[in-house]
Amino acid sequence: MTNPPHPDPQHEGAPCRKVAEGTERFETRTDGASFVDHSARGEVVWAEEAGLTCLAWNRRQGARKRVTQDTKGAHFLFDPLPPMTFAALEALLSEFSPGCRVGRFRLGPGRPA
Repeated sequence: MTNPPHPDPQHEGAPCRKVAEGTERFETRTDGASFVDHSARGEVVWAEEAGLTCLAWNRRQGARKRVTQDTKGAHFLFDPLPPMTFAALEALLSEFSPGCRVGRFRLGPGRPA
């Protein structure tokens, strides 16, 4: 696998998975209206400099990164949890996403690239 340049020029800073402080901005929508929510303190979230991109182990996606009819490309972040390995995850992604480019890049310390 190669280490591609950052895959999403729309990101505001490098994406990272972290434990939330509970004060980070999470831009979302409810009943068609935009509003800013916050994570629970201690929740595992994906974030960037502008705020959170998803909550609840990827079950709540933020409005800034949503896929719409006008989306020209997208990337998805997957991180295997033990006992799954990176190799096993890549094999599954290749099998269930034929035609998609599967690449690997390091988001932060502590995980192999």
